[in-house]
This record gives sequence, C-alpha cells and structure tokens, in this order.
Amino acid sequence: MTQRQRRDDWNKFVKTLERDITGTQKDITGTQRDITGTQRDITETQRDITGTQRDITGTQRDITGTQRDIRGTQRDITETQMDITGTQTDITGTQRDITGTQRDMTGTQRNMTETQRG
Repeated sequence: MTQRQRRDDWNKFVKTLERDITGTQKDITGTQRDITGTQRDITETQRDITGTQRDITGTQRDITGTQRDIRGTQRDITETQMDITGTQTDITGTQRDITGTQRDMTGTQRNMTETQRG
C-alpha cells in the first residue's frame, strides 16, 4: 500500500468519524429537545394535579357544609315534631275541656228542667 493510499484511507476514516460525530451530536440535540418537551409535560401534569387537588379540597368543604346543613335540618325537623306533639297534647286537653263543659251544660239543663217542673 502506497503512502497516498494510506492517506486516502486515513482521510476517508476521518470523514466517516466526522459524519458519525455530527450524527451523534444531532441525536444528542434531538434527545435534549425530547427531554425539554417531557419536562414541560411533567410541569403541566403537576399543575393539573394541583388543580385537581384544589377541586377535591373544595368538594370536601362543600360536603362538610352540606353535612352541617343536613344536621341543622334534622334538628329543625325534631323541633317541629316536638311542636306538633305539644300541639296535639294541647288539642287533647282542649277537647277534654269541651267535653267537661258539655257535661256541665247538660247537668245545668237537667237542673233547669227539674226546676221548671217542680
């Protein structure tokens, strides 16, 4: 092999290496771009997760408020039931009073009738 052939072979080898290096550099640049895109996706996903967590917290607060409202409504129902019971007791008492008054009136009418006869 002549010196010229060796130099040509060497030059081909160097050009091949340079092409390989350039290709590798392009691959590295592409990979770096992919990493940057992935990092952006991760950041966006983290923001979405934070938003979802805030939504969950808000929903939990709404549930707690609704539970309090339910407890208040249940208390109101209990109080209303007690009022109804009290009113029913009052009605029963009034009905007894009316019955007593009617008996008294009946007795008074009998006395008047007996007085008129006698």
